[in-house]
Amino acid sequence: MNRLPVARTKIPVCFNQDIKAILPKQEKIIRYLHRHLKIGQNTLLRQARGVNTEGLTLEHLKNYQVMIPPSSMIEKFFNIDQVIENLSCKDTILLKESENLFNSLLQRAFKGEL
Repeated sequence: MNRLPVARTKIPVCFNQDIKAILPKQEKIIRYLHRHLKIGQNTLLRQARGVNTEGLTLEHLKNYQVMIPPSSMIEKFFNIDQVIENLSCKDTILLKESENLFNSLLQRAFKGEL
């Protein structure tokens, strides 16, 4: 109950009753809701505490109010979020490449090849 995992999927998925799905029709709204829920997770979790089951229910999600900005702002958000996601992916790739390079150098150093 300390965190609220939120994910977007690009393919159809199956899951059990402990996972909730929100199915907006527009990709831009999906991105916006994804970020909104991540940012608002503490509010949702506070609402879930104190109930008998100590869990976030479908009713909690249904009652959670989301402000949807005008479409022009959603468009701007979408574009910025896409840039951030692309940079994050590139950062992950570069980090992995640097780790591989470091490990390669480390092996060569231990073999006395440097």
